[in-house]
Amino acid sequence: MKASYVTETGDPDVISYGEIPDPVLAPTDILVRMEASEGVIADSYVRTGLYPTPQVYPQVIGRDLVGVVEEVGEGTTGFTVGDRVWSNSLGYGGRPGAWSERVAVPVERLYHLPENVSAEDAAVVLHGGATACIGLQRYADLKPGERVFVGGGAGGVGSAVVQVAVAMGAVVVATASPDDHEWVRSLGASEVFDYHGFEPSDLSEKVDLWWDTSGKMPLAPAFDALAPGERIVVTASDSEEETLPVQSLFFTNHTVYGFALPNEPVAVLAEAARVMNSLLAAGKLEGRVDQRLTIADGRKVHEKLEAGGLKGRILVLPS
Repeated sequence: MKASYVTETGDPDVISYGEIPDPVLAPTDILVRMEASEGVIADSYVRTGLYPTPQVYPQVIGRDLVGVVEEVGEGTTGFTVGDRVWSNSLGYGGRPGAWSERVAVPVERLYHLPENVSAEDAAVVLHGGATACIGLQRYADLKPGERVFVGGGAGGVGSAVVQVAVAMGAVVVATASPDDHEWVRSLGASEVFDYHGFEPSDLSEKVDLWWDTSGKMPLAPAFDALAPGERIVVTASDSEEETLPVQSLFFTNHTVYGFALPNEPVAVLAEAARVMNSLLAAGKLEGRVDQRLTIADGRKVHEKLEAGGLKGRILVLPS
């Protein structure tokens, strides 16, 4: 079968496209024919080795998958041939990635796709949606009526955080570039600020949760924006080092949570999938597509992700 894959860690030049052996189905695997995926910057962290994780070469790349069941392992239940399904935890931990014609997916990491949702519409929110659900529910324990600040509200993760927080009854304020303000407001944000020159003092009220999904804002200003005893979620950073105002942390009883999807247990991912499916079916979780490429373009996808400047996700299709 055709796939984009690597045989070593490195820059995008290590990505190849060509024939690799068909998947060997374990008893607890489901064979899925790939229909759509997305490119996310987290994929490059695995490729470069920045995120250390077991890989089995040739390692197919790509994290997120939407497709159709072609075969079920003898030890599986809950899925039949022809089911429309999705997964968002492939391509790391020794599991093959999504950018191949067919993928063997562990049954515990596979979820049904709502009938009224297209493969393409689902694919572009699988990473951001799961990050938003887990961050807001498991870590922040968000409550209705709370105020949430989202840095980078137009990004793949940021736009999902806006939508999930609004669905949970929160009031959302966000930053984005001026040409993205209308998009972020359409997702439910009450206020949107230009991220250029934004200061916490621009906020009319203190917030209960600060989440800079862009990773571009220093952490210290968050303490000035939060009400006492509130929370910060960290899932991205452009810097390997960050100054944490420790005295402010314990003087104000703030809590800082950091997490990454690959570290989340299967049960947590499954609960996030349940919430995402509910939102997808109700039309309350959507993404933007910047451009469409194919699994043959794996190297180009990674180059574009690392160059930045995208207005939405790169949708990756089989051909």
